[in-house]
Amino acid sequence: MWNLPTAVLSVVGTGAFATKDTNAIVYRADSHCYCPVLNKEYVARYRNSDGQMVISDSPAGSGVWTDHIATTPVPAILDEHLVISIVTDGAGCVIVAWGMHSTPQNVWVGTTPGDCTVTAAGVQASPLVAGQATAEAAATYPVLRRLSVGDIIYLWRTGASGNGNQCVYRWNYVARTWVAVNMALMNGQSTRSAYLNTVWIDVCDRISMAWQWRDSLAVSDAFDCNMLYTDDGFQSTHSMDGTLLPGSITSTNAPTALAQIIPKSPTAIYQAAQGFCCDAGRRGIAINYYDDGGGAGLQLHATRYTGSGYVTTQFGTYPAGALGISRPTAWFYKGVTYVFYSLTDSLGVEGTWCVYSRNTDLSDVQQFRLDLTPTKDSSVCASFTHWLYLGKLVFFNMRTGLSGPTPSNGPNLLTVSLIP
Repeated sequence: MWNLPTAVLSVVGTGAFATKDTNAIVYRADSHCYCPVLNKEYVARYRNSDGQMVISDSPAGSGVWTDHIATTPVPAILDEHLVISIVTDGAGCVIVAWGMHSTPQNVWVGTTPGDCTVTAAGVQASPLVAGQATAEAAATYPVLRRLSVGDIIYLWRTGASGNGNQCVYRWNYVARTWVAVNMALMNGQSTRSAYLNTVWIDVCDRISMAWQWRDSLAVSDAFDCNMLYTDDGFQSTHSMDGTLLPGSITSTNAPTALAQIIPKSPTAIYQAAQGFCCDAGRRGIAINYYDDGGGAGLQLHATRYTGSGYVTTQFGTYPAGALGISRPTAWFYKGVTYVFYSLTDSLGVEGTWCVYSRNTDLSDVQQFRLDLTPTKDSSVCASFTHWLYLGKLVFFNMRTGLSGPTPSNGPNLLTVSLIP
């Protein structure tokens, strides 16, 4: 007997930034996390009144949240690039990176376990790593991931859309220092940049990821779905078939096994930076938007590695009447591939939806509405630390830009039970 997932919604707060969809960028990184040292959880977002960052903490599972308002300068331009990534290290100290769009590094590291009151005095001066001032002066899209040893992997981009490199730092929580691991893991060669899907990590600290290349700001300039994994914290990387990759990967120097070739097209729009997971055989599954030209318009597609190559197929269908779909998150558990997303302003079908398949080839796709919470410009992003340490799938579901009779525009946590 296979049971559908069930969900419990916890409202963290109200007054999230709704003038733009700034908080909806949570799909790019964890804006919430669990601290195994202190058994606490944290949620970060921008406040609607002035754009200031607010971090809420709570004893895990209690549903009782306390707000901590940052006193750092508010980002000059509040736009959809200003993802907040938050994590705790092996000492229980909070680390948060936020407010960056081709601007200097903006990283705060707590000195007291559990403290999440972000002050200007605690923001680490750039360069975080000696000799990297030039690269750090143009940082965007921070992603923090906790390793089981307590160290932190920090991925970020230097440069702009169509001209940037993907960088990797590591935080040594014992020495309390940052180390540069790779300053051009994905090398845009001054003509393109990599757009990451969700970065997947398992209980053995094995990290897998997918990305697209893009030659400019335009999504019509995006191409290829690339995948890799690392077993040593990005000291080396491999394609899905185990081939060792160059230390600095470009769109032309990698082996065929790295990518599903998806050519640029002004009509068949392809947009990555969406969900990504690995199945039990550690084969990558990337969930992206794609219009294949068949008349169905922009739909979710899954690009999966089969063990011998890549296959891209449509995965689920927008329900009738849908006007917009959020950035999805992907998950694999006990033989079932799940994709969770929020429909926005959708004529009676708005809320959080689940698409799933129990077949390895992702056939026999089913979908249903998991949560009826109205959303606009929203995203669903799962917390890896909740899953790795508590066995719970916990989503940050940000409702922003709401209009009409629903006054709340605060962040929610959506705890989903997967019981195949």
